[in-house]
Amino acid sequence: MKLYASMTYQNKYIPSYPYEIDVKNAEQLKNLVQISDHVFAKFRDGKTLKGKFYRAHRSRKDWLYSECLYGDIDNDGNAKNYTMADFQKEFAKYEFYLYTSKSHNKVKNGVVAERFHVIFPVEKIDDITLHRGYLDTLHLKMFERKVLDKQCIDSTR
Repeated sequence: MKLYASMTYQNKYIPSYPYEIDVKNAEQLKNLVQISDHVFAKFRDGKTLKGKFYRAHRSRKDWLYSECLYGDIDNDGNAKNYTMADFQKEFAKYEFYLYTSKSHNKVKNGVVAERFHVIFPVEKIDDITLHRGYLDTLHLKMFERKVLDKQCIDSTR
C-alpha cells in the first residue's frame, strides 16, 4: 500500500506530498506517522488557486489514484467512546492498519476520547468518483457517522 509524505510534521498548511512510501507492515507505518504528515492518494504536480506551483499538489483536480480507504475516528459528540478495541473486534475479519492520532486521549472540543486512524488497503483505484463512493460507503454504512472527523471524509486526505 502506498502513502504519500510531505516530510514535514504536523504542518496543516503544506499542500505538497511528493514522497511515495510503500508501506508493507505496521512498523513501517508507525515510523512514517511519527516523522511526517501524509496522505492516502497520489497527486500530480499542480498550482494553487493563486498560481503557486507545487509538486504532488493535494487537490481534487490533481488526484490520480489511491490504494486504500481510511477513516479518522474522533468520537466528538458520541455518547459512548468508540475505542480501538471496539474497532478491532468489529473489523477483525478485514485487513487494516490502526494508529492513534495526535489528539488521542487528549481534550478536544471539551471531550477526552480515543482518537485514531484506520487504513484499509485496497487494489489501486484511479477514478476519484469511485474512490469517493467507496469512502462514503465505509463512512456512512460501516461507522456511525458521529464518531468520524467530518473534515476528513474526502478523497484528498
